[in-house]
This record gives sequence, structure tokens and C-alpha cells, in this order.
Amino acid sequence: MRNALFAVLISLAMSAHNAAAQQPAPPSAATPKPSCVEPKPQTELRTAPEVNAFARAADNYYQCLKKFAEEQKKIAEAHTQAANDAISKWNSFVKKHAAKPKKSQGSQTKS
Repeated sequence: MRNALFAVLISLAMSAHNAAAQQPAPPSAATPKPSCVEPKPQTELRTAPEVNAFARAADNYYQCLKKFAEEQKKIAEAHTQAANDAISKWNSFVKKHAAKPKKSQGSQTKS
């Protein structure tokens, strides 16, 4: 009986996997891109104020890209956690139902 239950669970898992493979989830949104403005230096930076202005613009660009990357990392971590939670639910389901097979009256032997 336990083998039969295990076979049913495996069959269900394969069916769910095949259904998911046949119908991929549509993307929720296009891949985001940073809206940071890349500084364009003049052909030659001749004066200290020009050099300083470009350095500030370059730092602002860096900070903008860094903020974007940190935001995307947080979003990715949330999605990874959701995927891990779904896998844990499936593992719990299989463990719960495979560990406690129900005895049928027909499979009991009398002494």
C-alpha cells in the first residue's frame, strides 16, 4: 500500500511538473533598467572646476547605479524566498502523505 501511495505521489509530482513546463508563467514585467544618467566629459578637462564637476557627476552616476542594484537585489531575494517557500510546502505535503499510508481492509492478513 505504501508503494502504491508513493507511486501516486510521484505521478502527481510529475503531472504538476509537466503542467508547469507546458504553461510557463508570463513575465510580470520587462527587465528593469537603471535610469541613471551617464556623465559625458568634455574632450579635455582643463580647469580644476571642470575636473571637480565631472568627478561629482561620476560619483552621482555611481551612487544611482549602486542604489538600483541594491533595490534589484532585494526584489530578487524576495522572489527566491517565495520559490523556496513553495518547495518547502511541496516537501511537507509529500512527507505528510507518504509517511502515513492508510491501511486498507483488503491488505490486512489474518493469523
